[in-house]
Amino acid sequence: MVKTTKKDFELFKKECQKWIDIVGLKDWHFWYEHDETNENCIAQYLDDVQGRSCVIYFTTGLDDKLSNHDIKSGAFHEIVELYMKDLRKMALTAHSYAMVDEATHRVIRMLENVLFPKY
Repeated sequence: MVKTTKKDFELFKKECQKWIDIVGLKDWHFWYEHDETNENCIAQYLDDVQGRSCVIYFTTGLDDKLSNHDIKSGAFHEIVELYMKDLRKMALTAHSYAMVDEATHRVIRMLENVLFPKY
């Protein structure tokens, strides 16, 4: 396992804040943890929708070393996923989790390829 550093974590937090500002998630409170994540993920979040608060976890280590691009892309991914949270919740009332998760990640990947490089 390749450990992530405090410098990596600081870059991740900075990038998250950049994307929070860009997409306008100003009605949320965020905090960050440099901790383990599930399934070799760069990051993941745990949210309280009613309280509009979210903790974003940045991995302490992965199988491979992360580049700065990987860290920035991971921050973008988590913020856009949270941005789409309400839409995902609505879609889940009519469709399975797997279908909604696939559609959500299709949009996130498209934005990663279109929006992310411009910022």
